[in-house]
Amino acid sequence: MLGAVASIQIPIVLEFAVPLAIITIITVAVMIWYFYFLGKRFFPKDWFENSIVHYGAYSGVTAIGLMLLRTVDPEMKTDAAKGFALRAPFYSPILGGGLITSIIPVLMLNSSSLIIGVSALGILVLLLVVSKLFGLFEKPQSPQSNEEKVSSQSKRDIV
Repeated sequence: MLGAVASIQIPIVLEFAVPLAIITIITVAVMIWYFYFLGKRFFPKDWFENSIVHYGAYSGVTAIGLMLLRTVDPEMKTDAAKGFALRAPFYSPILGGGLITSIIPVLMLNSSSLIIGVSALGILVLLLVVSKLFGLFEKPQSPQSNEEKVSSQSKRDIV
């Protein structure tokens, strides 16, 4: 790790500072969108724990995701770890360092980055539509406010 940091050439980083900043901002925005928007819809039960493990895994490595999960669910009372462990073998060979990760640089060299980006966006939209059709994408339930809870409890006490 120290060798990797020591080999960074500051003039090159400064030359590409604007594209790096743009990519970083877009990545952070997409991860926040995934966490808060998609996470609540794909994981109606224990959405925060399920989303945090995926956030960590997608923005770093699986160990980071599991570490974040242990931070928010130290006693593993939710099924987030089990669910992640059952999902990972199916998408990791394709996404997480697998086929897609290795083929993108080759496609970028042989094609336009705009075509690759638009194609990836199209695939994302297609996957979201398919998940909605199969019922995997639900509208999140709004939590009851304290007033509604007290009101519904009062009604039950009266009856």
